[in-house]
Amino acid sequence: MNKTYNKHILGVSIALLSAGITATGANAAQLEELLVTASKKTQSVQDVPYNISAMTGNDLEAKGVSDLTKLSRAVPGLTFSDRGARAGLISSGLVIRGINAEDARANRPNTNVPVISTYINETPIFTNIRLTDIERVEILRGPQGTLYGSGSLGGTLRYIQREPNPDQFEAKISGEINQVNHSDDLGWKTDLMLNIPLADDLAVRINLGKEDQAGFVDQNRLYQLDSNGAPLLADPSDIVNSPGLFTSKDDVNDSDIENARIHFMLQTDNATINLAHHYQKTTSGGSQMIGATSKKLDSPVIMLETYEGESNLTSLDVEYDLGFATLTTSLSTYESENSGISDQTALYENFSFYNDYYGSGPRPFVSELSIWNEEANIAEVRLVSESETNLDWAVGAFYMDQDSEIGIEDSYFGYTDYANACFDNGGPFGGVPCGYGSLFGVYANNGPLAITESNKDLAFLALTDNNFKDKAIYGELTYHFTDEWQVTLGGRWFDQKYVSDAVSGLAYVPGLVFGGNEVFEEKDALFKFNTSYDINEDTMTYFTVTEGFRRGGANALGGAITEEEARRYDSDHTTNYELGIKGNIDRYYNYTVAAFYVDWKDIQLNSTCGILALICVVNAGDAESQGIEAQIEGNVSDNLSISASYTYAKAELVSLNPTLNNYTTFIVEEGMQLPQSPKQSASWGATYTLPLENGMDVAYHLGGTYRGKSESRIDDQNVSVDAFTLWDAYVSLTSDQWNVRLFVDNITDEIGITGELTELQWGREGARANISRPRTVGLAGSYSF
Repeated sequence: MNKTYNKHILGVSIALLSAGITATGANAAQLEELLVTASKKTQSVQDVPYNISAMTGNDLEAKGVSDLTKLSRAVPGLTFSDRGARAGLISSGLVIRGINAEDARANRPNTNVPVISTYINETPIFTNIRLTDIERVEILRGPQGTLYGSGSLGGTLRYIQREPNPDQFEAKISGEINQVNHSDDLGWKTDLMLNIPLADDLAVRINLGKEDQAGFVDQNRLYQLDSNGAPLLADPSDIVNSPGLFTSKDDVNDSDIENARIHFMLQTDNATINLAHHYQKTTSGGSQMIGATSKKLDSPVIMLETYEGESNLTSLDVEYDLGFATLTTSLSTYESENSGISDQTALYENFSFYNDYYGSGPRPFVSELSIWNEEANIAEVRLVSESETNLDWAVGAFYMDQDSEIGIEDSYFGYTDYANACFDNGGPFGGVPCGYGSLFGVYANNGPLAITESNKDLAFLALTDNNFKDKAIYGELTYHFTDEWQVTLGGRWFDQKYVSDAVSGLAYVPGLVFGGNEVFEEKDALFKFNTSYDINEDTMTYFTVTEGFRRGGANALGGAITEEEARRYDSDHTTNYELGIKGNIDRYYNYTVAAFYVDWKDIQLNSTCGILALICVVNAGDAESQGIEAQIEGNVSDNLSISASYTYAKAELVSLNPTLNNYTTFIVEEGMQLPQSPKQSASWGATYTLPLENGMDVAYHLGGTYRGKSESRIDDQNVSVDAFTLWDAYVSLTSDQWNVRLFVDNITDEIGITGELTELQWGREGARANISRPRTVGLAGSYSF
């Protein structure tokens, strides 16, 4: 995992490139053209004048890519912190070009939006969907603010699902069974697709799927709990001195995912109407974290860190051909509900004031409930030119009305009963062993918080209700000065309002629960400049300057924080300068090489503020990211195809908000490498396909990904995370109707760490790390009819 290893990785990539370019012969098959709609019009991926990657649904299926974890290993320069099913509780965890300021937290939702915008068809929404029946995935690198709006600081990820086909009946059933190393259980998945023509111009497409992922993390010291969620006593007669009862459970991080989609499409001479509903529910029994110092896949937490998420998305998209232009109207509404439990005991015990507040009871147990619920109504109308002139254009209007509920509740279950018994036993008020007790039975309220039997053990809370409205108009204009040279200018003008109502504070301390209301409003504009020149019919060079932004907001900390700067956070902006060349070599290879520089202003950071460590988002300062991206794919022969990529991104905090450390709990340091942003990453792969005499094909694939050393956080709680490499392989047998694939993911059983909860904050016993999924061996198959 050092310079020698990095040289080996680069050597593999260079060897693949050179071997492919020099070995291509007359028998090699030319690459098929891949069409994308990233610029809101249909064009070849090689004609898009900036760095974009795309994968077809057939490619995804052939490589067994069905989630973000495997997608990130298949897409050059896309970094993803694998947190298992709990990724749906927080944010996407996606990083492009080093643009990221968040740690790989696995337990708390973020108040602000992710730095990478994600779309399902025309709807901007993050949900960790299963990638089934996908037409293609498009990955746009660099900020995409003009066309894709808020949250596109580092790039945009688009999932385009397959549409119904009114020409013929289609059906497909697929399944998989797998064994993950270190697990006692089998994982499996099954999917059904039906495409049913209802008339000559009307069809419906139905998807049903279920996946059971086996767990591999063991918990050897779990409290047994009573009906109120408090630890059971080993001696029920001695509430003050009795320890708790413990048990153990293996493979806790198993998960179950159910998804369904129904999609109607009506086609007329001039219009296409798509009405679709997508549903997914995910449950998980525990987190994908192990002890940071553990050599085994064991978790030190003392409770099950369960998660449940459910999302519903309904969309109506209408395209109308006006002759000179295409008019597209998109209406969508979605609801997403997520909740998770996490163990905060070690964090609390590491507080300097822990014994004074909570005493030294024999059953420390702090459980955190996190919720992230969101619903939105979205409308977008755009007009894209279709006439063949020197001038191309696209104009549109966008509206979103979004409500969100983000909550954190820490409860020390059993503490109230323990403290009362301790006081009755003659124990002192405050300090060891009783602490201060709770307010239940003494106060009816703590600020805006009513104290009742149901929340008597509540220690800390941070609950916010937010409303966000976004109105925007945008446009792009492209002029072709010659057949080879074009210039594009674009802009987006937006008007946003964010309202936040919050209740937060320490529930056990009188007067330290606060209510607050804050409003954030902003009107601004973003711009884009792009030009490209076709050196010849196979080679394009381009230069682009693009801007991205993320909406600002309010923390609504009430009277807990007096600094005005901490009560609201401004939008942050990126400006991306990119120079690149892309093209193909004799139609056998596609390649892209790009150099970029990203200037990130007023970066938003999820943090905690004040001595009460209240949840807040702050503007930390400015950052820069600069680097190069190189990728190539192609066919060495009719039988052998290869791909390789390398990304270097130096992303650092270059200046600090001078007043930031006056109100944040942790100290942010200038010069830090941005977290979860490895300087180096690479991927490579080769597939050999052999036609058989009976008409079937057998394919052999070997590929790998390298993720360089990274940092876990941007403040004084940071630890460095080592580099790691993952290798995958499969062999498949394919006919016209069916496919069977035997695969091995993570061949070497590498336990790659993607983020840590550090010892500085959690203590030696509580520190733990997010890890990659161990070696998984499986058999998958599908049948179409």
